[in-house]
Amino acid sequence: MDLIKFFKFGLVGFSGLVIDFAITWICKEKLLFNKYLSNSFGFLFGVVNNYFLNKYFTFQNNDNH
Repeated sequence: MDLIKFFKFGLVGFSGLVIDFAITWICKEKLLFNKYLSNSFGFLFGVVNNYFLNKYFTFQNNDNH
């Protein structure tokens, strides 16, 4: 059971990495944002993605508290 959570945690982390790099690249290369702003957006979206996926997918926590 814990091994499954470990792999889910890794999968969520990898998805956050992909989202971080994708958002950063889009903002920097396509939208021509400043590199610091692009990195900030990428990091923000990656962290939010990881938080919610870990909460609901990895650890199945539906408690509002």
